Amino acid sequence: MFINTIYFNQSIRGVSIGDREIDAQTWSFTKYVGLTMNGNITILGVNFIDGRIKGYPKYKKGTGNDNTMYFRMVRGNVDYGKNDFVDNGDGTVSDFATGLMWQKADDGTGRDWQEALSYAENLELAKYSDWRLPNAKELQSIVDYIRSPQTTSSPA
Repeated sequence: MFINTIYFNQSIRGVSIGDREIDAQTWSFTKYVGLTMNGNITILGVNFIDGRIKGYPKYKKGTGNDNTMYFRMVRGNVDYGKNDFVDNGDGTVSDFATGLMWQKADDGTGRDWQEALSYAENLELAKYSDWRLPNAKELQSIVDYIRSPQTTSSPA
């Protein structure tokens, strides 16, 4: 499971009717602004069984009927996830919503994971030397969900 099972329950609804791990998608509120998978309207979501974060079709393939998936309600901070970026003018960008500071641009050199870890450990930028690779949640916090190849001619 890719959800904290101490606090949350997650099951596969219809194992007896053939549902598989891949069928355990959970809807989010976020609609992808472009189209995917042969022009489908797509909703972003998570599969807590296998850990995939991706877009899921709003309508069932073949029939065009509404797709059905798990859902989980939330209440609270409606501004969660809304970035508050400031360009620090020194090669860094701060996000006051998350408290993170980012390197504004990479150096254009592709590295394997070990090399990237070493690069971060040895980076001195904007008078800071405590740089690290972001975790997946942090990295996802800078995805621009208003972008898509169809709407902005570029990916998010």
